[in-house]
Formats: sequence, C-alpha cells, structure tokens
Amino acid sequence: MRVASREARPRYPSVPLLLMPLAIWDCAHGEVSQAAILLALLQVSGKISSQYLSALLMASPYAESDVEIEITDTLVSVPYVLMTIKLMERFGVVVENLDNKVFKIAENQKFKAPGRAVVEGD
Repeated sequence: MRVASREARPRYPSVPLLLMPLAIWDCAHGEVSQAAILLALLQVSGKISSQYLSALLMASPYAESDVEIEITDTLVSVPYVLMTIKLMERFGVVVENLDNKVFKIAENQKFKAPGRAVVEGD
C-alpha cells in the first residue's frame, strides 16, 4: 500500500478543543452525571461538512465558558446549519449568528424539551 507524502495530504484546520464525555454513568449511585466540556475559540473550515459544525454547535451549550466558532472560509450547506440553530433555539439554547461567519454560544445553557415535536422522515 502506498501512502501519500505529507505535502500531498489534504490540510484541515486544527481545532483547539477538549471534549469529554457528555454523560458518565455512576455505577455506585445509579446516576448519570455530566462531565465538563471545555471550549473557547474554535476556527473551523466550512467546506468540509455542515455536520461537523452542527455537532460543535450542539455541544457548545455544555461548555464551562462562552464559545465562539469562526468559519475560516466558505460555509457549505448553510440551510442545514440554520436548521440546527433554529432547532437549538426551539429547545431553549440561543446561538448568536454573525452573518454565517461567527457563531457565539453563551456558557451553561440547557436544552429543554419544548413539549410535543413532530419529526418528518427523510
């Protein structure tokens, strides 16, 4: 098997981020507790996938500090990102969208069930 040289490999921006499990099962007490998620300023490519950005957006409310996600190039699939933000807001989390280039999420927000929700199939 031939491996491409380091120079020929695609380059993706590094993300300075530490994600720990969202939930930890405490066997001794039979409880689920949240673990810390540490985020701050993230710079990500918007060309790779909107799913990556959506995942970061959805994890951000659990951070111990405010989170700012900056898109370093063109954001593909803007409608899917906007759909994620709209759904997050329906579940009680506010995302500040600055022209689809910077997304700001305040610390310690909580997702809250909005009551009954209808989900369309694919």
